[in-house]
Amino acid sequence: MNERRIYSWIFLGFLTVATLSGCAARAPAVPYPAFVQLDERPGSFVAAFPGLRPQMLSSDARTGQAGYRLQVPAGWNWGTGAAPGMTVEIFILRGELRLADISLQAGGYAYLPSGSLGFTMHSENGAELLYFLDVPNRAAVIRTPLIISSDYLEWRPLAGHSGMSVGELRMDPGSGARTWLMRIDPHTDVAWQKASYNVEGYLISGDFKESECVAGKPVGGDYLPGGYFLRPAEMVHGSAGPATIGGATWLMRRLTGGDISEGLSCGKAR
Repeated sequence: MNERRIYSWIFLGFLTVATLSGCAARAPAVPYPAFVQLDERPGSFVAAFPGLRPQMLSSDARTGQAGYRLQVPAGWNWGTGAAPGMTVEIFILRGELRLADISLQAGGYAYLPSGSLGFTMHSENGAELLYFLDVPNRAAVIRTPLIISSDYLEWRPLAGHSGMSVGELRMDPGSGARTWLMRIDPHTDVAWQKASYNVEGYLISGDFKESECVAGKPVGGDYLPGGYFLRPAEMVHGSAGPATIGGATWLMRRLTGGDISEGLSCGKAR
């Protein structure tokens, strides 16, 4: 399925929820999800998560593709078998989640491709986590579950970007789908750039200031922990000065491969 078509439905679902919750009015005017603070968004009923009030990141009611932040109470039990035919990604923000017989602490990550047997989930003392459901990509090469801790990632400097490093969680050489952590040192600038793919990000820690180029003009906003964006392909973004004062760590995701164009400027990028 065309990725842009998928994300057009996600944008529609996102904007509907944001309007109902009142969050959109507080964010800078950008025609796609950006500068969203999850702490300002109330939880809502989702049938797939009995007993919880998930905070929605994005959704597509037609395909079932969605992203959530979940606050799970102590003693919570559930299972990934509730999402047949979908891929599942989990990232632990705090607390502990037991996935089958594996304990995931803060920074723990799991990718469960479609066709995986349903995994039981249990949190003895409660946890906060990100939970993503995606439509399977036939070009994907990774066909078995992937469970790792970010404590053991190899952090590599981002080529050509002083003060930025990447920790790879998943990179599928077939589909180009990728999930990674991005560390940005204090007082680092982010050059104006654009990607040929859709990308979403969740700020795990720190502070971040960035601008989106809308109709040739920069629209700036701030992110605090819990900040989120879902940026469509070919949208120019960057920082006019230091993007972070104290440093930042992002969780980033994309569903396909592609390229990044740099050395741009807002108003002359196209």
